[in-house]
Amino acid sequence: MNRRDGLFRMTGEPVVTAAIKCAARLRVAFHQVNTMWRSVVCMALVMTVGCYKYVPIGGSMPRNGERVRVELTDQGSAEIARMVGPGPQAISGRVLAATETELTLGVQVVEFRRREEQFWVGEPLAVPRPLIARVERRQLSRVRTALTTVATLLAAAMIVDVFTGGEALFGGKRDPGGIPGG
Repeated sequence: MNRRDGLFRMTGEPVVTAAIKCAARLRVAFHQVNTMWRSVVCMALVMTVGCYKYVPIGGSMPRNGERVRVELTDQGSAEIARMVGPGPQAISGRVLAATETELTLGVQVVEFRRREEQFWVGEPLAVPRPLIARVERRQLSRVRTALTTVATLLAAAMIVDVFTGGEALFGGKRDPGGIPGG
């Protein structure tokens, strides 16, 4: 005999069993919601990262604090190799000082001719101007960032859709393979 008493529905089963079943259903529901929100938060973090490209500076002098990539001449590669290892091709980092004779970088990445990268933590390195083939400025790529943002939003929407069974985005549950109209 079922009767409604306040917020609880009495079904005739022991209260402990009903409480255990209820707790199990709540645990599954909370796990799904937590997993969904973790996924959405991860997607949001990806969206905060922009896509960058390097563009030539030209004749201007880079400003202190600016992130740049310095491509080395063949002679520059040979001379800088004594400080960073054999075969450096380019050095990326923040400009610490820029003069007419040299460019001092807080090095973050050294790219080698053998297609390897070595990560540094901002150690200063002075590169004489005659050893520099080209200086490029790091710049936000709006097109790549926009495409990444759209792709991330679509992925987040699909994750929400999967965890909610289509309720959140499409307003109702999907039929899991039943006969249409039946």
